[in-house]
Amino acid sequence: MGRRTSSRKWLVVILFATVLLNSTLSDAKKKKTSSSRKKKSSSESNSADRCSMNSPVEKSAEARMLSLKDREELLSADPQTLFLIASTACENQENNKCFVGFNLFREKFPNLVEGYSNAGVALERLGRLDDAKFMYRYALDKFPSAEKAVGPLLNVLQMEAVKAFDQKNFKVALDRYNEIVKLAPNIPDAYINLGNINEALQRYDAAQDAYKETVKREPKNVKGYNAMCRLLLMEVSGVSVGRFGITRAQRLSAFNDAKHYCMDAVKVDPNDKGANMNLGMLYKESLEFDLSIQHLKKALEVDPRDTVVLTNLATTLSRNDKVLDAVKYIEEIIKLNDSPSAHFSIGTVMAPHDRLSKKALAAHATGQELAVSKGPRVPSGAKCSHSLPHRKLVRSWLSSESVDVEILDMVNENEYFGSVDGPRTLNNVNLADTKIQAIPLAFIDKQTIALTLHDVSMEGASGIMYSDCEVYLTIGLSTDIPRDYVGNNAEVRTFSTPVVSVTHPSIGNYYHFTAEVATRMLLSIDYYFGENGVAKDATLLLPPRYESTLPWNFLEVLGIKLKNAPIEYEPGIGRRYHFDTLHRIDWVQLNTEDPENNDMWSEYLPSRIAITTLRNKVRAHQAQRKSKKKFQSKPVVYICRAGVREIKSEEMLLKMLSMLLGDNLFIHDTAGRTGSPTIGSLQEHLDLFENAQVIMGAHGAGLINMIYGPDNMSVIEFPMTPHCNRCFGYVAKALDIDYWIVPEIATFYHLKYQMTKKKTKAALSVLRKVLEERGLTDLMNKNFDWSALDGKSKKRSKKDEL
Repeated sequence: MGRRTSSRKWLVVILFATVLLNSTLSDAKKKKTSSSRKKKSSSESNSADRCSMNSPVEKSAEARMLSLKDREELLSADPQTLFLIASTACENQENNKCFVGFNLFREKFPNLVEGYSNAGVALERLGRLDDAKFMYRYALDKFPSAEKAVGPLLNVLQMEAVKAFDQKNFKVALDRYNEIVKLAPNIPDAYINLGNINEALQRYDAAQDAYKETVKREPKNVKGYNAMCRLLLMEVSGVSVGRFGITRAQRLSAFNDAKHYCMDAVKVDPNDKGANMNLGMLYKESLEFDLSIQHLKKALEVDPRDTVVLTNLATTLSRNDKVLDAVKYIEEIIKLNDSPSAHFSIGTVMAPHDRLSKKALAAHATGQELAVSKGPRVPSGAKCSHSLPHRKLVRSWLSSESVDVEILDMVNENEYFGSVDGPRTLNNVNLADTKIQAIPLAFIDKQTIALTLHDVSMEGASGIMYSDCEVYLTIGLSTDIPRDYVGNNAEVRTFSTPVVSVTHPSIGNYYHFTAEVATRMLLSIDYYFGENGVAKDATLLLPPRYESTLPWNFLEVLGIKLKNAPIEYEPGIGRRYHFDTLHRIDWVQLNTEDPENNDMWSEYLPSRIAITTLRNKVRAHQAQRKSKKKFQSKPVVYICRAGVREIKSEEMLLKMLSMLLGDNLFIHDTAGRTGSPTIGSLQEHLDLFENAQVIMGAHGAGLINMIYGPDNMSVIEFPMTPHCNRCFGYVAKALDIDYWIVPEIATFYHLKYQMTKKKTKAALSVLRKVLEERGLTDLMNKNFDWSALDGKSKKRSKKDEL
């Protein structure tokens, strides 16, 4: 623990004041003459045997281990000589002689703390930590203000805390550090360690209290500010387990608090690596990429070989659309440390730039293979079909030798649906003149399968599953095995009855929940728990409500009642789940030779039967509650975004849409910036999109609500440059929905759109074309002045046209 210096939480080794063995005999004589020998306390007599305190020292086991010469030397020495002999023995690592000497000194001078404290030091050196602690505590009971006993006791407690932390025994580590701060409340680093341990136990409020105490007690200690900044940033990004369910307002508050601590850390020490890295991550979170890169490079100047800083810098450069620079830093990481996570990171930073990149696909695969090969060995006694020393990575369920697979929906691996060159655009738009990749919307359906795994474990945010012999990719190439696969976690939760899993690492994201979890849940409920269910007594595995309320709300909204209360999957540090029998519905791409259907994003696309099952179940639910709707559908729904791919100057477009459509428009704004009624619950989403004729908006999760719309719906998407993720085109074609894009309104995956009058005109022109084709021109204001969209465009500068 004390050796680790990365952004993770590790205990700081604190060097407490130690006992001075060269205490002068004159001090001892003064204390002796000023106090008389007292009767031993009850605490001494009750525990005396463990340190030879209740019997003559010369008869102790330690004394018997000494030579006759040493025993006689100690027993015959006067007090001054005895102290010097014992001190010399300690300096020469003669620990038995050191202990016997100071134990004799303690016996002759029971009211002097030096005998107790130095005898405790000798016991430490003999490896008898419990006895040493007893000696120090006894000294403190006898001499409450004895600093010479406090320091050594603190060192012993810290050694025990470090050992417990390394062994992931966090509760013991917490007990030791609670005692440490009680004994030494003015040592700031002790509170840092107390906070780190509370973080490991997922007690985030207690961790914050400890870090704040560090800042309070030592305002110039940069470690306290760094710890608070890092923990608050985890809350902002939703990384810390237990914080996923917080509201946007709570995250904004956490961001403002984090900014305060991050900036104060840099003020305290402008050259501190951690302070600059944290501030860089804060600016990355707020999409201020230039400032983020500036501070991350500052951190890198302090330590050019820090792979954590290099990784964060590469990720930030990638998000700022500087992929070549990003890859350069990742390759530097591989030179320094050929780690699985470094290879995996190459695929992550390249994915938004080129969905078909062979290098990105290969990098993810390499990272996963390395993580498994460097991971835990095959357990002793396991009977595997392979001869590898480690578990075998299984990339397709169909290639596993131990997973039972049943095909639920047969598909033709060579039959395409959609089969068009790309999304629809206006006739006067040439995609070749834009940065949009004219990617085809020709898809091969996926085969839906039911899996049964026996004697299998699950761990990590990705819900990685593995048996004694195999490791499975939960979500294909995006499964972060380098981060999540540990294999030998300390705490195991075991389930002997069958369990059905619908876990997903992005279950709190609305798109991933709707497309990949809600679909899987409904197929699972029908297949396992339905009238003819094959595992009616099984239990559903869900994330805890604090991580994501979506699956729980989904069950409640659709009125689905389960026989058994769901199990909550909480993949905390040092924890794994083990199942005797685990069931899961999944889908596989059969034709993996076609790159268009096996790109960096294909694992996020469910089978058509999964999508249509979700649509049909929701429609049946909606048909039963016609009179109970709070939000009635409007013909046109515009979806706003906040954060990544937010549209700057969006009010320009919203104003013109409102003038064109009037009451036929609903603005879906979860951030509450437009004054439009806020749609929060899942049921309100189902109501809003049930009869919507057109939905329009930037590439983002809101567009997946097309699943809940009518058969003849049209979808208008503002694409990305490059348009790397075809998920909405896939869903639209799976449901035979009319799908358009507005190429003029585009941005890179991690950046923001910029609205202008020219782009506003492009959006409204596509909308008018859609409404005309659909025979819905009556939705538009007949008095709308289309020429107003041109305004003074001919007189404007080129800068205004950007």
